[in-house]
Amino acid sequence: MDRSKRLQQMFAGDEALLQLDTGLTTKKEIPYDSWNEIASQPAQETMEITEPQPTAQEKPKDNIDNTPYTPRKIPAWKLRNAFCPAKALPKFPYKYIFPRAGDLTRNVANGYFDGGRIWLHSWDVYYLPMPTQISEQRLLLIPAPQVKLFLDIINYELGCDLGLTTNGHHSLVLFFDEDDGTPKPVYLGRSDSREALDELERGIPQSKEGDDNWTKTCTPEAFDAFQKKFCDGIMTYKKKKSKSRHPASPLDASIAKISRNHPNQIVPTRGLYQLKSYLGLRPAIKGGGHFADDEKFAPVEVLEPVRWETLNNPIFFSIDLEWNERNQTQVTEIGISSLDTIDIHGIPPGPHGENWVKYIKSAHLRTAEHKNFCNTQFVMGCPDMFLFGESELIPDSQIGARARRFFFPPYDGTEDTERADIPEHKRGPRTIVLVGHGPYTDLKILAERSKIFEAVEDRPEKVISEVMDTQMLYACLRKEKNPRGLDNMLYELGFEPEWLHNAGNDARYTLEALIRIALVSA
Repeated sequence: MDRSKRLQQMFAGDEALLQLDTGLTTKKEIPYDSWNEIASQPAQETMEITEPQPTAQEKPKDNIDNTPYTPRKIPAWKLRNAFCPAKALPKFPYKYIFPRAGDLTRNVANGYFDGGRIWLHSWDVYYLPMPTQISEQRLLLIPAPQVKLFLDIINYELGCDLGLTTNGHHSLVLFFDEDDGTPKPVYLGRSDSREALDELERGIPQSKEGDDNWTKTCTPEAFDAFQKKFCDGIMTYKKKKSKSRHPASPLDASIAKISRNHPNQIVPTRGLYQLKSYLGLRPAIKGGGHFADDEKFAPVEVLEPVRWETLNNPIFFSIDLEWNERNQTQVTEIGISSLDTIDIHGIPPGPHGENWVKYIKSAHLRTAEHKNFCNTQFVMGCPDMFLFGESELIPDSQIGARARRFFFPPYDGTEDTERADIPEHKRGPRTIVLVGHGPYTDLKILAERSKIFEAVEDRPEKVISEVMDTQMLYACLRKEKNPRGLDNMLYELGFEPEWLHNAGNDARYTLEALIRIALVSA
């Protein structure tokens, strides 16, 4: 007599007890009928009592009998529009069989995966189209139903129960059920050897102009989900970087969050349009996230005021840091330049934006303890050669707080907002856009000394709302894969820069370059 019949006999005459939900019963997955593509109904007379499953917040624990937690299989009907990263398949025995490093792992790896055996199976190969402006990596994909069939063959021959599961930070299964305007996998051909797979990969078409048009029409949420899906696929087989001995600080997380939340850090064409919107060179972005650069606009007349209002009236702050090239903790210089877009309302940009450049304010802070230090090994420093004002010597313990003052009213490095010469628009919170040339190391070091990426007492919202990288923006403007150094970019934009590697000069040139990038692209 099976368990179900014993329970029915035990509770005979009091069947209502059997209907109570004790929390110990989990729903069984509905099997998929591949012939008529409808879900088969589970037998009504079967009742199975199982152990409770851990919640999403709980880390899976061993069961009472010390059997390791086994992730749930993905039912076959959910795999119809799903794919597996091809290059991750050889890692299957070592990452997706539980418990790991057991006899089953060794038997499966030796018999079906290792030594290139996995590629002797016949596979349909797809690729995920991705414009090189976004990523130069290529993601090869295998239909998930084919991978499931391969695992079913192993299950039959070894008497095991392998499957595609939801386990892991980087799932082996990528779903493409969404109809959100993002690319779908494209068929490449059939492979039955590693050589054939490599040949198919070499045959992936080169991206061409217009391949990134979908980034202009999909929503930011759809693009972020697609970006995450692509990165998850790459990370299933890419080696992880070794972890630092020190855990990530809240500042690291805050900087990363700002970068993630703003699409221009992922798709530079979005940032290029956003930049022009900030300066009134294009209308504000439509639909809460779409950008309309596919529309045709008349060329910008640099001798006339801009046609549109500036988006959010931001203040641009360009920053650059110099430090001891042998000791990154010794900050020697901080350069800060700012441009308030309200100050240039109604003013024509002029050739190369020279009328707007007049409104840039620049500062150069130097650490008093390291005032006699000058880098000479990897770059030729020139801390004494600030060209746009007077340098200011600040004790090392105070330089972070001194830099922080620039990001709060009245946004000029001072604290007195009641001065008669302070205009009204500089007395309250403003949208702040941070600018740099490959700035993320500089941002991390600055954030360790200044609370510019955190909510603070006198400003509950984040101080910095966005980061713009001129290195990425210029690469997008020129449709180049490799980013340019600051000096190279400046020369190509028509500058004749002097005394680079002075933090004050670099910050100033970077902000002027941002203006020229916007005007050239408009």
